[in-house]
Amino acid sequence: MKTEIALMHDRVRKYEKQLYEQAQSPITTPVPLQKAAMQTLAQLEPFVLQLHNFITKDDWFKQRAKETFTRLPVDASEQQIIIHEQKLDREEAKIRLLSAGKGAYLAKGKRMGLTLPAQLYTCGRAIALLGHAYGYKGDTALESLYAIRLLHLSFLPRYARLAEWELLQKELAEHEKGQPFYQSRENLFSDELLVSLALQSMKWGLFHSVSNKQVAGKSLATSAVGAYSFYKQTQAALAAARAFYQKRWLNSRERIYYTKTRQ
Repeated sequence: MKTEIALMHDRVRKYEKQLYEQAQSPITTPVPLQKAAMQTLAQLEPFVLQLHNFITKDDWFKQRAKETFTRLPVDASEQQIIIHEQKLDREEAKIRLLSAGKGAYLAKGKRMGLTLPAQLYTCGRAIALLGHAYGYKGDTALESLYAIRLLHLSFLPRYARLAEWELLQKELAEHEKGQPFYQSRENLFSDELLVSLALQSMKWGLFHSVSNKQVAGKSLATSAVGAYSFYKQTQAALAAARAFYQKRWLNSRERIYYTKTRQ
């Protein structure tokens, strides 16, 4: 039987393999956007940059992180790791289920204009909670940057996520060597992300137009699509965050044991 550490390594490898497969077979090519549309979507950037600090300073977040997402010590025993990972699995399932409910509510209540901000907030909060669970607090500039980059990655088209993941790993390797290194870019929002957000906005606009028509089964259909879309977006954010913070935690654990064996 595999140890829990081995299972954690397997989870990370499985996620990276999935990213590689998605990058090899893009479903669609980027859709050209009008300049005005890109400028409009780019206005979301300041909101996203402030989102993580807002989340981690929220009293609800602090209480939730303290009570449920307890931190996993780097020198944890096998039993501690098992309990921690099983608890995280249950909490992730709750987050995904609640996100589906939110999506259905927004779609059925004709509040689809709030879907994208709600997804950003829900995914940002989930990433912050997972970071806390593995001992990475988001109260430093660098940790906040990593959390925002994970949020950015989860909203990218699937074929574009591998490149962002590999860049994150490169930055992480430099950071763990003690270098305050990260790849800066003029805009956090890449063209691929803007395309993805634009397509989401178009999709919700289409649903909104349908919801104003008398169509049989309209309410059930829009609720189901809203629930599925919100669920999948939250699932993508959780998967990226779990793999990223698990990999960091495993690397930290290996460095500690390597140092002990050299003494």
